[in-house]
Amino acid sequence: MPTAGSLQWVDSLTLASGSSISVDGSALLLVLLFVGLMIYLNHVLYQPYLRVKSLRQDRIVGVRAEAADTQRRVAELLASYQAGIDQARKQALDQKIAARLSARKSQQEITDQAKAQADDLLQQHRAEVQAALERAESELQAQAERLSSIIVTRVLPS
Repeated sequence: MPTAGSLQWVDSLTLASGSSISVDGSALLLVLLFVGLMIYLNHVLYQPYLRVKSLRQDRIVGVRAEAADTQRRVAELLASYQAGIDQARKQALDQKIAARLSARKSQQEITDQAKAQADDLLQQHRAEVQAALERAESELQAQAERLSSIIVTRVLPS
């Protein structure tokens, strides 16, 4: 049986089909070159690739977090803006109602003043008409007395 330290056991490898593979020193050199190349490529190519991939992943996570934060701030600003608009609409509606009530009150005051002036003017005209009527009655009474005295003097001569 071949020992582990010798290359004789490699020389006696037999394939399942029955043919044997002869391994010489160049196969060991190829294995060593392959392992060395793997170690070298690991440091030169694979580890930098993994670092770049990790950095890229970190940046993606950071950008996503920043985007989520920006979306949250936009939602807050939009809610604040909407609340401001709602508040402005409410204030405008309150002012509109107050203006309408003030206009109705002013209209009522103006109407009441106009009614009072009309009533005063009507009372004044009624008083004037009453005074004119009384004057006319007194004049008619005076004329009636003169006419009756004239009629009496003509009808009844003295």
